[in-house]
Amino acid sequence: MSKRLTASDRTRLIRLASELPEGSEERRAILAGIVQSAMKKVKIRVEKDVKGRDGGVLARRGQTLKGEIGRFSVDIIFPNGSSALIDIWGEGSLKSRMPAGRENQPADERFTILY
Repeated sequence: MSKRLTASDRTRLIRLASELPEGSEERRAILAGIVQSAMKKVKIRVEKDVKGRDGGVLARRGQTLKGEIGRFSVDIIFPNGSSALIDIWGEGSLKSRMPAGRENQPADERFTILY
């Protein structure tokens, strides 16, 4: 079972990565691991049909999708294997536009995060 990284763990790893050459595989692996450890797996309910650029339906209303939530965004994985990165209300610059009752939910109202 893996444990979550503490702030001091992250700090040590970032310092270690900063000592490695830019673009090295080791540096990239450390930084990717830090980002991945910060992501939390969530389920996402589709509130409105989602269409792709080609007009095809990616997900239907009422469907539950898998995703990962970070500090400012949610990465949604669609059944066909494609994904979308969307902003979250209540964080950073989006806070000023946050409607009541939608705290820490996707800015895109086609989705609801199920914690």
